[in-house]
Amino acid sequence: MSFTNFNFTKGNIKNHYDSIIIGCGAIGIFAAKELVSRNKRVLIVESGDIKENYNKQNLNKSIYNRADLSSSIEWGRKRAIGGTTIAWGGQALPFSSSDFEKEVFVGEQKTVRWPFTKNDLSPHYKKVEKYLNVGQIDYNDINQFKIRSNFSSKFNVHLSKWARNPNMYTKHKRFLNSSQVEILYNAHCTSVNIFDGFVKSIKITNDNSKELTVNCDNLIIATGGVESVRFIHLNFPNASVHIGCGFMEHPCIHLGDFDGYQSDLLQKNFGVKMKNFFKYGVRVSLSDDYIKANSLQNASFSLMFETPEEDFDFYREAKQINKVFLSLIKSSNTKKLLKTLTYLVKYRTIYRPNAKVKLVVMLEQPWDKTNNIKLDNSETDIYNQPKMNINWTINDKTIKSLIKVKHDLLKELLINFPSIKFRDNFPDDDYTEKSFSPVNHHMGGASINLVVDENLKLFGTENVYVYSSSVFLTSSHSNPTLTTLALVDRSIENSF
Repeated sequence: MSFTNFNFTKGNIKNHYDSIIIGCGAIGIFAAKELVSRNKRVLIVESGDIKENYNKQNLNKSIYNRADLSSSIEWGRKRAIGGTTIAWGGQALPFSSSDFEKEVFVGEQKTVRWPFTKNDLSPHYKKVEKYLNVGQIDYNDINQFKIRSNFSSKFNVHLSKWARNPNMYTKHKRFLNSSQVEILYNAHCTSVNIFDGFVKSIKITNDNSKELTVNCDNLIIATGGVESVRFIHLNFPNASVHIGCGFMEHPCIHLGDFDGYQSDLLQKNFGVKMKNFFKYGVRVSLSDDYIKANSLQNASFSLMFETPEEDFDFYREAKQINKVFLSLIKSSNTKKLLKTLTYLVKYRTIYRPNAKVKLVVMLEQPWDKTNNIKLDNSETDIYNQPKMNINWTINDKTIKSLIKVKHDLLKELLINFPSIKFRDNFPDDDYTEKSFSPVNHHMGGASINLVVDENLKLFGTENVYVYSSSVFLTSSHSNPTLTTLALVDRSIENSF
């Protein structure tokens, strides 16, 4: 129910819950389903509305050291039921084994590591894939699509998976609208009542400044990779000296382009694949041995195929008119249509006629305490709470790592596809921080073994759990949602 129009005399919100979950995105919904399956009484509190709206998005406004973060922070995450999944593509990919093995230097001669391995998370990865509803083909089974992969041991050619229905609100709407779980939206948690390490209750405020106090046995913070850090700063400032430290994004860059006349050849191998109505991406990432031998940051390369706006694109046309067969009557595009269908049937590839071919990379960046999220009391939101001040920089180690692996990858591509020609956007000396952009992957700031324990319980508390990518200690090259869900599943299994 909406807390904006909440009737305080007739409202059916109970006085006490086993668990209160702050945030109704992919993580909050998953946690609610798991806890309900354990016969727990659950309340989800969501600051947004049923759908995205401008006023709620304004709550994301923050202060930044670089302008391009504003889009990532303010509009790259959504305040609504379903959270950011109402706008994301639904891509899922696990971390690499080496990501969990790196020692992370946090200062004063102190290093920390993940307290488990990828093998430990493997059963949790498999479980949460079912929740996201992605295809069952293994990430390394590229033979399903006849992808040419005579690459050296430096690189892995592998798949990523895409959720069939990426919007977790519409996918799990029946559960969210059932009597199994209660949701209070347009509701902002403004404070917590903590005694002797236990959160006893939370105070919720609505858009009309009315307040409600609800008691709980456990509090789960599932408000996303940056808002979780803000919530900890506001309510648990003494939990750790490392709160807010190590904020990470995935620096992304368009490295250059391949000549268009080789587009068809490259699409056969690196275009988006389809099988059993599930979508798969093709990526080239670094092998664990290559990373370890050269002390590299992880990286993932993708070839992006974009049909010019003026050209015929079957998938774009079908989506716009919502009636696939109307595309058939466009006689001038018959050859392109037939080729599109041929690629789909023969190569299981979504084909883009006359596509421009871009080489892009998504990079891991190291944990760095100077990349941080702090509170800034000079500006407050409508609830009179300080806004976030976010500092994000890209250091030389990340840039040097990129330059090495880019040249090695181009050599591999030329061996596999001798006829291709690449136009490099950046000579090696031209890379600067401004060359990179964020991609709405917010990680770190409440890192495991620094701010939370291995079960994601917040230090200094007995019943507060942080369920977001803010707990990441390393960022890999992978989209963070799948690993966040796996960590949450592990936490619930061990703690509830």
